[in-house]
Amino acid sequence: MSLKKVKSVVSDALKRARQRVKRLEGALDRKEEKIRHLREENERLRQENEKLKGELKAARKPPAWAKPNKSRSKSSKPAKKKGPKKGHKPNKRQRPPEADQEVEITPLACPDCDHKLPKPTKWHDHTQIDIPMIAPSIVTNFKTGWS
Repeated sequence: MSLKKVKSVVSDALKRARQRVKRLEGALDRKEEKIRHLREENERLRQENEKLKGELKAARKPPAWAKPNKSRSKSSKPAKKKGPKKGHKPNKRQRPPEADQEVEITPLACPDCDHKLPKPTKWHDHTQIDIPMIAPSIVTNFKTGWS
């Protein structure tokens, strides 16, 4: 191969390499611009997220007039015993002598396995007294005239 031909081949290869470097530098510049843009967007979204977290935290706060729940474990006093004090006679509510209606509740099947159950042999009574709604009061304003 002659020196002229070698120079020509090297020159063409160098030209192609320079063009490729130029293309790669252009692509690199575009990628760097995209990265810069994404970083700006990321920072803007982080700030918006922090702002929204603050708003959410403020919205979840109970109103100033609401008292916080008291923890039972921190209380130094033992829980108050239900019912009468020791030695006092209990004052139980009397069961009404007659019920207006009687409902028999008999489970037909086991709630866990759906197996059919026999007729119950033991019963438990539970009395529920429904207190009727009181009719709203009627307010009358009397205007009395005289002469």
